[in-house]
Amino acid sequence: MRPLSPPCSQATSLRALASATSQPVGLQAPFGERQGQRRRQNATLRRPPQVPRVFLAHLSSCLGLLGLAQRRFLRACARPVRRSFRGNRLKAEQASLLGRLLEAGFTLEPVPWCADGFFHSGSEAQLRGRRSQRTVDEVAAAEEGLPEVAFGLARPHLTGEVYGQESTSMLPAEVLKAALLTPGLAGQSPGSSFRILDLCAAPGSKTTQLGDWLQTIGGLLVANEPDAARHRVLRSNLLRAGIVDCIRTRLDGRRLGDLAPEAFDAVLVDAPCSGEGNIRKASDALDAWADP
Repeated sequence: MRPLSPPCSQATSLRALASATSQPVGLQAPFGERQGQRRRQNATLRRPPQVPRVFLAHLSSCLGLLGLAQRRFLRACARPVRRSFRGNRLKAEQASLLGRLLEAGFTLEPVPWCADGFFHSGSEAQLRGRRSQRTVDEVAAAEEGLPEVAFGLARPHLTGEVYGQESTSMLPAEVLKAALLTPGLAGQSPGSSFRILDLCAAPGSKTTQLGDWLQTIGGLLVANEPDAARHRVLRSNLLRAGIVDCIRTRLDGRRLGDLAPEAFDAVLVDAPCSGEGNIRKASDALDAWADP
């Protein structure tokens, strides 16, 4: 059986050499440390995509993703995220807003399933090259680095003319609107005023999306968020977006059904989840799955 450490005389000579040269020497790690390294290696696949095995087990058991479907999912998560935003018609006319963003150096592409949604990109070189041709407001909207990074600091975002929102996040509200406007499906005529409850509203992307629409056609939105800190963020985003026909509540969602039974035409529930999609935006999200 191979010893766990070098013989005493050999270890002594190696330490003496290390002390004389002030260079680290590759002595074997302590047994407990080596065991921890092996556990971490065994917990992660040895070939790409190097994701924790427990995460793969979760994809199989909870999402039903196996074999090729699982590999496709992981490859999709490895692709760069396309940054997108949604225009707010309560604050800006769309043509004017898009014209200012294009002049500021942004490249825009429509989101297919949302009339107010756009993918955006740009380069710092483009902005610097066109700086002398822009107004003071346009310069302020594009400064502080790359547009992809600085979009949250751009003037249209700070004034509520746009809301930074992932394109996939725009889908639920669009599907809900289409369902409500389908004759007979919601039990009301399309011209009726709708009452909608967003049960898990913070931080407010879908809430402001619905609020923009309801405030235009007439209707009432109730935005519920039980967590105090997230509720403050929700309030801030609603104010910035100019959503005034909205009631905010901080209740356990199970209580709302008792307090207002059958009071809403539709309920949107984007419940807290295990967050598999977060690995697209932050690779370190997998660390939570790797740690025991």
